[in-house]
Parts: sequence; structure tokens; C-alpha cells
Amino acid sequence: MEQEGNSVESNLEKSKTTSSDSKEGCDPPRAACNYCGEDYAADRHNNDFAKSETENDIAFGKMKKLDIEGIRKSLAKMVLLDELPFKMVEGEGFRAYSQVLEPRFVVSSRITVARDCMKLYVEEKKALKKLLKSQRVCLTTDTWTSIQNLNYMCLTAHWIDDSWKLQKRILNFLVLRITKEPQ
Repeated sequence: MEQEGNSVESNLEKSKTTSSDSKEGCDPPRAACNYCGEDYAADRHNNDFAKSETENDIAFGKMKKLDIEGIRKSLAKMVLLDELPFKMVEGEGFRAYSQVLEPRFVVSSRITVARDCMKLYVEEKKALKKLLKSQRVCLTTDTWTSIQNLNYMCLTAHWIDDSWKLQKRILNFLVLRITKEPQ
């Protein structure tokens, strides 16, 4: 009876990792892995293909190299694009989520993330300067007053790229300190 239970469990494992269109008529029968497409012998004495892809990768040293710089840069982009607070990375929920995504990556402190954001800003600024060097640029300014009665100014560069598409980038944005003196 116990052998039947093992047989059912092993069949269940086989069905998770191999395609249902096993190659019949082969001796021994063959099956293709649903994940990598690898062809395996599917006889009852060989259960190597029942292992998950991760287990096989670990066993044969195929684990992807951990790209810490890439992960940190991506985290900085996320913080900037979504306008998230730096302290978000120190939250318990974010750390748990990060551990599920990549257990080998240790989440940085908020100070490190802030540094990474500044580093990304400097890189983007250099790339923009390089892009603008080869263009004829038109500069425009726009000023407005907010509901809080604060004055703002924005400096924007406009140009037409090689594909004849209008491009624009904000070069600077600041609060104007205008004081109106009585006359």
C-alpha cells in the first residue's frame, strides 16, 4: 500500500515538470521538461526530471550570478519614479518581499538608497549633457504661482531629434523668492 502512495506522489511530481505529450514508442519512453525543453528518459527508474529546475540549477552550478549593482540601480529608479520615501526600504514588508524575489540580496539602508539615487541623477545628467551637445536646442521658461502663493519657474530644452520628433527635457525647476516691496 505504501508503494502505491509513493507511485502516486512520483506521478504527481512528473506531471508538474514534464509535458503531457511524452514521446511514446521510444524505448525507454522520453518526456520533455515544461521549463527548459530538455529531453529526459521517462522510465520508472529515472526520476531526475522530477526535480525542480532550481534544484537542478543548484546541483549543476547553473545559478544566475547575483547582479548587486543592477538590483541597487533598479531599486533607486523605483524610488525616484514612484516618488517613494527612502525609509520604505527599511520597512518589514519590503524586506520580506525582497527576500522572496532574491534571497541572496541584502536590502540596503535608506542612506545607501539615497546615495544610489544621487548617483543615478549624476549619470542621467551626464547622459543628457552628452545628448544636448549634438543638438540645436531652444530654451523656454515657464512661471506660475501655486495655490499656496509660491512662485515657480521651469527651464525646458526643446529640440528635434534625428527621427524628426520633438523632444523636450526639463533642465531646472525652482521656487522663486519674489518679494514685492511697497512703492
